[in-house]
Amino acid sequence: MRLVSYRIGDSQRYGAVVEGGVVDLVSRAGDRWPTLRRALAADALPALARIAAAAQPDHGLENLALEPVIPDPDKILCVGLN
Repeated sequence: MRLVSYRIGDSQRYGAVVEGGVVDLVSRAGDRWPTLRRALAADALPALARIAAAAQPDHGLENLALEPVIPDPDKILCVGLN
């Protein structure tokens, strides 16, 4: 399952990329997991995968402004090599 965070209009959302577009997971599971970060922390990936597999795409990829996958990370780790 490929997950994306995106903005459509003034709303920031997350979803799963499926054939034909993106399934909006906020509209289907936002009451339990309002952000992708919370869903990952709650180990909800199997539940999100079942939701995405049973749904038709809500948006085409061309209509979305993609955001960083986790737009509000706890920390950012960088590794450099000289």
